[in-house]
Amino acid sequence: MIRKAEDCNKDTRVSMRGGQGEVHLTALATKEELLNHARMHSVIELPAGSGIGYHEHAGETEIFYILEGEPVYSDNGTEVTLHAGDVAICPPGEGHSISNNTESAVRMVATIVVEK
Repeated sequence: MIRKAEDCNKDTRVSMRGGQGEVHLTALATKEELLNHARMHSVIELPAGSGIGYHEHAGETEIFYILEGEPVYSDNGTEVTLHAGDVAICPPGEGHSISNNTESAVRMVATIVVEK
């Protein structure tokens, strides 16, 4: 199967998980295509000054792969600046947030894998 860029489901969320600004999501696959092993596999864009607020995961793991930009990632309250090629993993029972404090957009692939 091939899905052209113009056919991907796009969504904009304001104040995602209590974060600042707008966050743009482009779904790469549906839950059904992921065989219900994951509930999200998307490209996320954080424009300048935006972010996803701090939240915890229960029964799932979220993985971020940074494509471009330098976001600040909170790993259970410890802040780290990430760069292209870095991976951040938030397993069940832990919390995280991510924000873009720069003038350039941040783009990343995000996958949320669910426990079976």
